[in-house]
Amino acid sequence: MLTACLLFAGGDGANSMKVFNKWRACHALKARKKKLDPSLHLVISRTAWTESYYKYSVVMTSTGIQ
Repeated sequence: MLTACLLFAGGDGANSMKVFNKWRACHALKARKKKLDPSLHLVISRTAWTESYYKYSVVMTSTGIQ
């Protein structure tokens, strides 16, 4: 997950922790742990919109992102 944060933070390690801490408030890092938003566990390697316990909006699921 920190690798994804590095990408979003433009490769800046210090800034990546700021990005990560924003996500941590709503997203869990453990598999199937429920918070406000779906878990980020294996988010890079799984198909989008596949957390069975989370109800994704029609707008998000209709983006065509896999």
